[in-house]
Amino acid sequence: IKTIAMDDNPEQAFTNIFKSGSAQVLITDGSEVIIDSLIKDGILKDFPIVGSAINIVKLGKWISDFSFQRKLLNFFSKTEEIPEDDRINFIIELEDKTKQNAGEYLITYLDRLDDNRKALIIGNLIISKAEKMLSMEDFLRFAHLLPRVFYFDLIKLPEYINMKTTQDPRYDKRVAASLEDAGLLRHGVYTGDLGGNGMYQELFQNEYGKKLVEFGRLNEFTN
Repeated sequence: IKTIAMDDNPEQAFTNIFKSGSAQVLITDGSEVIIDSLIKDGILKDFPIVGSAINIVKLGKWISDFSFQRKLLNFFSKTEEIPEDDRINFIIELEDKTKQNAGEYLITYLDRLDDNRKALIIGNLIISKAEKMLSMEDFLRFAHLLPRVFYFDLIKLPEYINMKTTQDPRYDKRVAASLEDAGLLRHGVYTGDLGGNGMYQELFQNEYGKKLVEFGRLNEFTN
């Protein structure tokens, strides 16, 4: 584990934890938030990345939101499995594409998420990017999209991609409208079917809906 300076700012602390894959010191059974208790008990001082850990806590206090700490832990618990070289390359490419400090970008992004479980999806997308299955442009597109979709609608996307028609008993027009508004699904109309006359609606998934299901590994969240 690499030592990180005590005076690291929060953005740099975030980036350094991401690069080093040292998030395990921030996580305990069930990914419970343990940062505050570790600091109070003085235990965290035994870890060499204490500087980053403390600055992440400061960040959490700025937001004053327990959920934000959970987002951090969910994000790090996913991305720490990525090989170090791939994590570093991701940071370099992200900064080159956005012209922004990677730590600042990711911190701001995670704060915007309305559900801490979406941080796991972002982690999966970064894994797919590291595995060269996803472009940086598509990663950023999904990063822009995810905060706009209700989490429980989002995790139904795999189910809706497999639906053929609005006549399916699982169909919920509110969920479908949410996914369609996000650009992940669309409706079409065809004439007659099902033994009758008239117009029926059919569901179509688009390219990005398919990619998000595959590279965000959304099936993990429906089991």
